[in-house]
Amino acid sequence: MNVQQRVNEIITRHCIWMAETIVQIEHLLRPDDMPSVAGSAELREMRELVHQMTGSSGTVGFAEIGQAAARLEDHLVELIERGTNKISEPDQGQLKGDFRELASQIARARPRDSSLYRIDAA
Repeated sequence: MNVQQRVNEIITRHCIWMAETIVQIEHLLRPDDMPSVAGSAELREMRELVHQMTGSSGTVGFAEIGQAAARLEDHLVELIERGTNKISEPDQGQLKGDFRELASQIARARPRDSSLYRIDAA
């Protein structure tokens, strides 16, 4: 296996990871499960997952997904830094909107969409 084939394999595994991870994040955003306190462990867990997606997606050639994840991460960090304040309806709406944008991009992402993926890697 040459280097480009390995890169393609990493990209393919990343697409699978993103699909699995967005499901975890979605679970944390369900109305019944949405953290009501900005400093909650669930919100921190969500931020950690999104942070991983922000960095890794850009690294494997999915810049737009990395940017969408960064927007969601920025909002999560802002909420966490507020401490114990309740998450307002507008903030919940923004979180859900940022999430939908990220989830939509991930749903459409295919390995060949990565700027690093090469079909002629044989």
